[in-house]
Amino acid sequence: RARDLMIQYICDYPSLSSVEEETEACEAALLAKKIQRWVMQTNAANIAPLMHTPGCLQLSSKLGTSEILFFARPDQEAEFQEQKKTHGSCFAFHGSPIGNWHSILRSRLVAGTPQNRLRIHGAAYGDGIYVSPALSVSSGYCSVRYHSGGSSGKLRDGHDNTWMKSGQALTNCIAICEVLTTGIRKQSQIWVCPEEKNVLMRFLVLYRSQPTVTLSLDNAEVEEIVRQAIREMST
Repeated sequence: RARDLMIQYICDYPSLSSVEEETEACEAALLAKKIQRWVMQTNAANIAPLMHTPGCLQLSSKLGTSEILFFARPDQEAEFQEQKKTHGSCFAFHGSPIGNWHSILRSRLVAGTPQNRLRIHGAAYGDGIYVSPALSVSSGYCSVRYHSGGSSGKLRDGHDNTWMKSGQALTNCIAICEVLTTGIRKQSQIWVCPEEKNVLMRFLVLYRSQPTVTLSLDNAEVEEIVRQAIREMST
């Protein structure tokens, strides 16, 4: 019952533009503004648009979109950097349906297992976080196949691959992750990272349609562009 009420409330939630237009006397608008403030104030992540610096501009060109957000989690950075001194790192994409990103951005990428019920695309290569050096592979994981909810899940149509009432019409969100080069199970273009702490998101790449560019992060030139963009955004 509680879950059904929550779903109904989300469906009835006003768009951001309508919230700004509503008067202070509107109860729905007041509640929506409170929720927005709570979302912003309780999020530990630092999220910022890409700057117009050389590395960032090159990264944007390679990805075929200017809609890229830099993502940082200071609370997770220190441990990652310490382990990076020993193991080194590389970069890979992670694609997931739009509806998953609120949770991901507030916590981190979580390994799907039969126990936590976060697995929505299967686990042909075992438990862990699935990433890929190929943009085309990760973009295939962005489509909504099923409504989450276990046995109550149902097929959804293609229009549900965007946020309801969104003015952005985004269909694909794909993270560029920095991955420690230890324990990765590689099956061609699909990599599985069993340890959640070994994967740190660096950029969130936004598309309004299926990406048309072909790009691999398993390339020395592209990897250096990503590292340069991170340095520029971190200063």
